[in-house]
Amino acid sequence: MTDWPPAGAIDTHAHIFGPEALYPYNPDRSYTPADTTVAQYLALLDSLGISYGVIVQPTVYGTDNRRTADAAASRPDRLRAVAAVTPEVSDAELDRLHAQGVRGTRVSNMARGGVPLEAIEAVAAKVKRLGWHILFMANRGGLVSEMKATLQRLPVPLLVDHVAMNKVADGFATQALTDLLDLVRQGNTWVKVSHAYGLTATGAPYDDVAPFAQALVAADPSRVLWGSDWPHPSHRDHPPDDRVLLGAFARWIPDPATRRKILVENPARFYDF
Repeated sequence: MTDWPPAGAIDTHAHIFGPEALYPYNPDRSYTPADTTVAQYLALLDSLGISYGVIVQPTVYGTDNRRTADAAASRPDRLRAVAAVTPEVSDAELDRLHAQGVRGTRVSNMARGGVPLEAIEAVAAKVKRLGWHILFMANRGGLVSEMKATLQRLPVPLLVDHVAMNKVADGFATQALTDLLDLVRQGNTWVKVSHAYGLTATGAPYDDVAPFAQALVAADPSRVLWGSDWPHPSHRDHPPDDRVLLGAFARWIPDPATRRKILVENPARFYDF
């Protein structure tokens, strides 16, 4: 396969964990991850032929963004970050995080410890001056439908994690998917094609997930990004093969120009690479 992945490709979703002695976990958390390092992540990117990565704040750290921001700041040539802040965060703290490479903030109900979805409008208003986006992580696709009116009026770009957790088992004609595609077409919503191993009904190589990616591309290819979700903390005991995940994306999106848009052009603008 020529020019694969394309030069300048960006993985928009990974996490760095530990060591716990230096970066203690939130006592109210849904899981305890194994330690991972920036060096391990960069080695993964190198093995996949990917140039850049985005470190996303995991819920196990709550709103203590030190591990995530420190990771990005350690390699500003290759890494950016997404934090998790509450509406009460100070402007000085936001400026400090921005200087470390943070370019967005996450709200989530996927696991305990995250900033709740209900805070999304107040958080968006707080980070607007920095040009940040909101990363929206829901535990089921239906939440996009339930919150659609709120999501439509956000004053900052909205990026939806993991195809909004629409699952193959629920089908491809759901109201949740229809509403997600509507938001994409309306122009202020982007979606990560990621976490295929959590959406599939048949398992690797995840080709049953292809209709989600293809529907998003059909709606607007400039609103789609890709992420590995490394090191796959929700599947710690049986992690997927990242090369298989990237290969699945290549099969789903066979057009080289569209692949480049999703892997390079779209995220480069989003994360200031």
